[in-house]
Amino acid sequence: QMQFKLDRMRSLESKTTKKIEEAIGHKEAIRNQLHEKSQEAFKLKAQLEEGKRESLQRLASENQALASLETKMEAAKHENRGLEEEVQDLGATVRAFEEQERQR
Repeated sequence: QMQFKLDRMRSLESKTTKKIEEAIGHKEAIRNQLHEKSQEAFKLKAQLEEGKRESLQRLASENQALASLETKMEAAKHENRGLEEEVQDLGATVRAFEEQERQR
């Protein structure tokens, strides 16, 4: 009967050892998955940061181009006003010339 108890204890010990080894293996697998997911998250975060940086650079470039365009538009408006004044002056000169021709 003592032998039976010893055999039973050894069997339980063996089963317990197997369960512990399985749990350790499972724990290692989870740790590896966690490490992989952590690496993936790190890479995704780096890609996101790079995307943000590129977007900000593109925005800055577009803002600069827009500011340049606005400056050119203002210069064109100013030039247009000057041309309109010249056209009015030329029109007045032509009318004055035509009036002189009529009087002759």
